[in-house]
Amino acid sequence: MKRNSCGFILVDSLVGLLLITTGVTLFCSNQYFFEKQKNKLIDTSDNYTELVNKGKQMILDGGSTKISKFELKDIKVEVQE
Repeated sequence: MKRNSCGFILVDSLVGLLLITTGVTLFCSNQYFFEKQKNKLIDTSDNYTELVNKGKQMILDGGSTKISKFELKDIKVEVQE
């Protein structure tokens, strides 16, 4: 019994294409989530820097600058009079 070489090559190339497509998809999704996490870290540090600068300004103004509500990650900071 002879094996159909054309059909075997076709199936083999389709399986190879499927593996390549799966690999590219996983790589791209990993890059997307990595960029998303990197942007979250940058946003968090910017919020922290802004909070520190507002705190310094409050000290320099003698308390005339007020922070009513500010969110840093999952921490909520409230200053009341």
